[in-house]
Amino acid sequence: MEPIVLAPNADVIRERKHNRGKFGYIGFNVDSLRKEFIKTTPHLRIGLWIDNSIEQPHETVDYIMAKFRY
Repeated sequence: MEPIVLAPNADVIRERKHNRGKFGYIGFNVDSLRKEFIKTTPHLRIGLWIDNSIEQPHETVDYIMAKFRY
């Protein structure tokens, strides 16, 4: 199976982080962390990369399921 990468934009990551109330990015800047992830992850674009910035979770799941139906 191919990897699936959810890659929302930095503004959305910050908003989701704020609404989540968790502290997973202590010592990290969301913008630089996202840029570094995009830069250092193999850009052969192996797998399915999804910008799920404007999707609800069920919409992302529906999209993934549709991509893997034969």
